[in-house]
Amino acid sequence: MTATSVEPFLPPKASHLRYVRERMLSAFTEDEFQDFCFDFFREVYRQFTTGQLHTHRVRLLLEYADTHGQTHTLIEEIRKQRPEKYAKYSRRIRG
Repeated sequence: MTATSVEPFLPPKASHLRYVRERMLSAFTEDEFQDFCFDFFREVYRQFTTGQLHTHRVRLLLEYADTHGQTHTLIEEIRKQRPEKYAKYSRRIRG
């Protein structure tokens, strides 16, 4: 496992999605989040509709990542795109 691997920082699955959701909401503005999805999760971006709440869009991304086995990919992209937010996230999980 590499130093940048996210595996050791994940709490039990039931709670790690909550932490990822919180980081997504705090790390990106609505426009930045749409760009993030367009760039890295195009299938999710295509599900966005006019008038959809930002929180709903975040949940769509989390559901997609979870059901497609891409939660680690999502977390890694958050780390790359928002390293300062990722650092806070990983410290919180490690306790």
